[in-house]
Amino acid sequence: MINKSNLVFLFKAIISPYCKYNFLQKLQKSSTILDIGCGNIKTAKACKFLVKDSYYCGVDIKRHIKRSLSDKYIDKYIICDVDQFDNEISLIKRKFDAIICSHVIEHCEDRIPKLENFLKKLKTGGKLYLSFPSEESINFPSRSGTLNYFDDPTHLLKPPEFNLIINTLRENSIKIKYKSKRYRPFLLFVLGQLADLICVIRKKGSLGVWEKWGFESIIIGEKI
Repeated sequence: MINKSNLVFLFKAIISPYCKYNFLQKLQKSSTILDIGCGNIKTAKACKFLVKDSYYCGVDIKRHIKRSLSDKYIDKYIICDVDQFDNEISLIKRKFDAIICSHVIEHCEDRIPKLENFLKKLKTGGKLYLSFPSEESINFPSRSGTLNYFDDPTHLLKPPEFNLIINTLRENSIKIKYKSKRYRPFLLFVLGQLADLICVIRKKGSLGVWEKWGFESIIIGEKI
């Protein structure tokens, strides 16, 4: 059904060719999807709309989603303590056609072990979508909603090291299909030039501002 949320997913998939929604749109029907740090309901809704008949498993350390919504959109919802996060993922019996890890690893201290742990749940031929703040974001101006890395008090240490992440993926049989250290798709970059003028005054984020500054690092890979 085409509702407002679904139109937003489609719009973002079109104007941002390597965003999470575009990644989902390219997955095959009936794909199994593991969402690491699933957060709110948006990704689950997008999976059910963009990937027909998909199986969606979300893992997080806190319930952010009302039970009525999780029952409707999530096939398996795993909530666990921080110190049990890796173990809970290891206990999942199936492997997945796709894994999403969007803005999660910057909240972890043991980033490489966590990355290597959940990569074990990706099938051969399975697709990976990974995003996190760029290393350069420590020098960006502050905005409500986060533009400078340290705007978010839950971000730990410094931003993930892009080249270290790339090398770790390759060492774990991930073929890199796309990588961008500072993701700046053209249409959103142009929009961000205009939007950022308003944001400077309002001190708030807006559509296109991340892309103007290149806040986000994005890596898409495939298990070989």
